[in-house]
Amino acid sequence: MERVRPFEDRYDRYDAWYEKFPGERLFKIELNCLKKLVPAPGFSIEVGVGTGRFAEKLGAKYGLDPAFNPLKISRSRGISVVQGDGRQTPFRDNTFETLFLIVTICFADEPELLVKEAFRILKPGGRIILGLVPRNSDWGKYYLKLKSQGHFFYRYADFYTISEINSMLEHSKFEPPSGLSTLFGPPPDGSDEEFIDEKLREDAGFVCISSRKPLHHRNL
Repeated sequence: MERVRPFEDRYDRYDAWYEKFPGERLFKIELNCLKKLVPAPGFSIEVGVGTGRFAEKLGAKYGLDPAFNPLKISRSRGISVVQGDGRQTPFRDNTFETLFLIVTICFADEPELLVKEAFRILKPGGRIILGLVPRNSDWGKYYLKLKSQGHFFYRYADFYTISEINSMLEHSKFEPPSGLSTLFGPPPDGSDEEFIDEKLREDAGFVCISSRKPLHHRNL
């Protein structure tokens, strides 16, 4: 799994990025958006949990990731972790109230299968929460430039429009999505004066998308 290798090999470098500028600022901006969308996640999991920074702050008690080394840090942050593939998790049907996919979908080999599996393990009425960088935003274009230059992490990333993500959700039978947008300052630093727009915007540097598994639906 080529996309996993950078996070396996340089997990400590990846985690340390959040400790200094601009990573610390960007993390706070993105976290504020997610917290506003999901103030109380309930029994929840982050798929692609990595080193557990988001899961810890959002109150997700469980995490899954294909890379083993980042899970050592995630565990130290109080997350119950499982090494595994988000396309085929070891969890039972109808288990979680909230499932987070924060940037994870950008590094997924088959994002549609990731969303489909999320549907399976969510309870009826449960929510999938995605955090991602829209492809056509200034930030999406910035990361695509890094990808073209062979950046150690971003060379493996793919970026999607909000419309493409909404289509994935629809095909997996999720309800019509809603969400929030933030990070309108220019890359690579953003701004201290960022705000949250209460609608999904393709020009935002970071969007938080929420969609529910229909309340009447139970996997057989």
